Parts: sequence; structure tokens; C-alpha cells
Amino acid sequence: MLENLATKQKPSNIDLEDLKKSCSILKSLSKFDNAQAIIVDNGHILSIEAAEGTDLMLKRTSYLKKKFGNKKSGVLVKMPKKGQSLNFDLPTIGIQTIKLCIEANLKGIFLKKNKNIFLNKEKSIILANKNNFFISAV
Repeated sequence: MLENLATKQKPSNIDLEDLKKSCSILKSLSKFDNAQAIIVDNGHILSIEAAEGTDLMLKRTSYLKKKFGNKKSGVLVKMPKKGQSLNFDLPTIGIQTIKLCIEANLKGIFLKKNKNIFLNKEKSIILANKNNFFISAV
């Protein structure tokens, strides 16, 4: 399932299981024209992106994780909605996304290969590598 790993850190088998669950949930939610992102941690849904966007979803997740022990775990999955036009509103990440994921003590991000926008890619990868955080395209 792993096609492109941008960082030194690799996802674990648990992370890959969280990816599978995330993709299934996002696919199901596509019919409601909502949710390009989800955070799943050891099989548990922590957050689903709604109108607030990814940054606020990550801040909410950070708050939840701190409240419940803040173990380094969980993944952010950002994928286009099923049937979404790829001409606009592609899932986007950048250095701010990486910083917020690290603050939320997540292990990594999965993106859909060639169906995303990755801003500040080089700086983001350096930051991810310094923090044992993975970025992977599937």
C-alpha cells in the first residue's frame, strides 16, 4: 500500500491499519461532500475534518490527546473526496500542518499520491525528519 515515503520515518503496521480505516470512513463520507481529512489513532477516530478546516481539527486533536495521556500515536489522512474535481480544492498540507501534527503528537500523514498540494515541501520534510514524523503518499 505504501508507494512513496518522503521521510526517513516509516509507518508501523498499526499506522497502516489506521490508514485503511481512515480511507474507508472518508470514502463513506464523500457522499455528504464533506471531510477531506481524518485522524485515527489505534483504530479510534479522534477527529474528522468539517467546515473548520485542517488546522482547527489538528488543534482540537492536540487538546484531546493532551487530555488523554498524549502518547505519540495516530495518523492524519488527507484525501480528495470520491468524485471530487481535481481542478480545485485539493487536499493541501505544508509546514504549518506538520507543526500542528507534531504538537498533537501524531506519528505521520498519509496523502493520496499525485492528488494533493504540498507547500514548503523541503522545509516540511526536514522538520518531519527532525521529529521522527512520517509523510507518505499512497
